[in-house]
Amino acid sequence: MLFFPYYCTQSEYFLKELFHIVSGQKENVQQVLSLRLGEKHASFVITGKSGNELYELVYCSVEDWNEELRIDFFSKYPSIQNSFYQVNVSYDFPQTILTPLTVHNFGESKLLLTTSHGILSGSNIISELIPEWQLYNTYAVPEEILNWVKEKYPSPKAMQQFSLAVKKINSGSQEGVILIDFR
Repeated sequence: MLFFPYYCTQSEYFLKELFHIVSGQKENVQQVLSLRLGEKHASFVITGKSGNELYELVYCSVEDWNEELRIDFFSKYPSIQNSFYQVNVSYDFPQTILTPLTVHNFGESKLLLTTSHGILSGSNIISELIPEWQLYNTYAVPEEILNWVKEKYPSPKAMQQFSLAVKKINSGSQEGVILIDFR
């Protein structure tokens, strides 16, 4: 395994690589790219189709997303420009609200989201059903990030980080449990 430090500092943006792990890549393997983008971070992992083999893992902190930083992130890691069997994208922006399935209304959820997090201009509002928990997760993704991802990966499987986390919890086996995410 190799570790590559990378720092990119220019007056208009700042990308700090916290770690970069590369292991031996196998040719002719169906690879999966999982990309996680948040307000202050970007990371990705490249695995085999089964998820049992790790080929590359990167985590970077980001000062503020802008076009130069998105271009730099993509160009600094040529492996994410490859063709993949599957591309998973997890949006990890903090503007999110969970509503029960029985009372969910997209317009009202959007209003609650805006009230809770302020004006979300320049963001796309998305609502995802989490059927295991009978919840909807309504969240905001900056439009430039969403467009950038769609341009680079036309058919990704995309979801918000909380939706993924909640889906992984067995809804039927725990009684009287509260789950809290402190940020």
